[in-house]
Amino acid sequence: MWDVVLGGGGLQAFSLSQKTAVGVPVAELQSLARRARKRHSDDLHLSVKELELNARVERGYDNHNVVSQGTMDLIDADAIRDEPDLPDIDRDIHVTVDADPFMDALSYAVGASKHVTIDSKGVNQHTNALYIGGETATRHESVAIDGVDPGATGESTYSTDYIKRILSGISETDPADVTLSFDNEFPITFEMERDDVPMQVTYMTAPRIQSE
Repeated sequence: MWDVVLGGGGLQAFSLSQKTAVGVPVAELQSLARRARKRHSDDLHLSVKELELNARVERGYDNHNVVSQGTMDLIDADAIRDEPDLPDIDRDIHVTVDADPFMDALSYAVGASKHVTIDSKGVNQHTNALYIGGETATRHESVAIDGVDPGATGESTYSTDYIKRILSGISETDPADVTLSFDNEFPITFEMERDDVPMQVTYMTAPRIQSE
């Protein structure tokens, strides 16, 4: 049905004999593909036939090659509930941040907090910065990211549990940058893509309900 080869330099080959849609148990696929190390020359071969996926990883060493292979059952796409469409929300704040400093700031904020606040506010009359903060009953932590232009000011607060999952997803995606779109008490989206792999990823989460 289709075959794809991924290597240290990204997508190396792709062939498709029949267009179809299948459901993939993500955790099981990660387990099969995890032997392909990031930033190495390991090749990951994925092939799908009917409702079965085959994953083969080739790891090269100085004097030997190690090949591991596994298969997994896929899910009939017709049996999966359709994902809801992302709502078309007009938000004022849109900012693109390099992934490494953004993940650094987000990791610091979620370290020991029950919720995370993402805030765009003015540094002076000419520029704004992006602030990411975490708070517990006894401590507040905040990180400022400069050199960005959010375009407007505003803030919203999100559940740390959800933000941790998004942080993990950003790490797995390994993008060059992340684009945030949010506003006061509106859902936030995190959009990213890879240059070496034709992949776009979007996460959205609603803010926490704040008490008056």
